[in-house]
Amino acid sequence: MPILRHEDIYTAEQLDFIKQSANPQLNSVELTRMFNERFGTNLLYGTVKLLRRKYAAPETRFDHSEYLRNIQKSKERPGVEYIDFYGYTRIKVAGVSRCINKQRIIWEAAYGKCPPGFNIIFIDGNKANFDLSNLIAIPPRLINFMCGKKIPYFVLINQEAVENIILLFQIGHRIKNRDGSKPPQYRSTSRPGFAVEIIKQGPTEPQEVRE
Repeated sequence: MPILRHEDIYTAEQLDFIKQSANPQLNSVELTRMFNERFGTNLLYGTVKLLRRKYAAPETRFDHSEYLRNIQKSKERPGVEYIDFYGYTRIKVAGVSRCINKQRIIWEAAYGKCPPGFNIIFIDGNKANFDLSNLIAIPPRLINFMCGKKIPYFVLINQEAVENIILLFQIGHRIKNRDGSKPPQYRSTSRPGFAVEIIKQGPTEPQEVRE
């Protein structure tokens, strides 16, 4: 069976299009779209990438290190906002070495400095909803417990539901830790901006948590 060459599969016009259109700044995804629109074909990205590798200049490799340096520089300007890998909006604040989550800044502007051992979460789960009524402080251990049990955050607006969550957390801790270690003691509260208050820290309860 004879081996087919590119010249046997593609027309001279198609190969010339690859040669003339594939400049280093044009990525192969865009070149594939242009090729298919021009000739009414349905070539895949990988096929066009192989063609340009043989007949034209390859695309310029993206310089990730330069991109990351530019991102880092932008973060150093006070007031600059950016969305991190986890979807949280972070802000550079003057005089602070690291960026701070936007929801914490808004919460602390209303209720004062967040006590150690608390995280600020979004009640409706929408990380872009910075309405003050949507922000509430809760210890990270309860956050992890609720996530593990698939308990939605919006139940935190109900004080009775919070008490039930605390009870379930304490029972689960005692079952899991049969060495007699006591769980941290929480209780529901009507204090604005808080879901619970800490009565007694656990033996390994974090004193400061980075969100």
